[in-house]
Amino acid sequence: MSGTWPFPGDTAADRARQVARTFRDALAKVDPDAAAAIEQAAIAVGETWLRPAVALADDEDFVSVADAADIVGCSVRLVYNWVSDGMLPSYPEGGKIRVRVGEARRVDAERRARAY
Repeated sequence: MSGTWPFPGDTAADRARQVARTFRDALAKVDPDAAAAIEQAAIAVGETWLRPAVALADDEDFVSVADAADIVGCSVRLVYNWVSDGMLPSYPEGGKIRVRVGEARRVDAERRARAY
């Protein structure tokens, strides 16, 4: 990483997470067991964002708010805010809110591209 941060809409937490993921990926190349141990310790206390994101959901899939947050790499609260602000359409299903993966990715990309 060098120069200007590529996503002007990222928060300080977004930037810190990206830097931490970069360190995690570098450590995984040198010492995969140490990287896995650190990742598991973070997950054990509820910090699931460190694990590498694997895109198992297609843009047309409907997922929970928590899953959408995991997929785009932001907080659950932020996804709920997008829904309540009307930025992200939601679809009720069995008393729970579902969102379309592609729409969550679109809103997140727009947020990251915006300068605050």
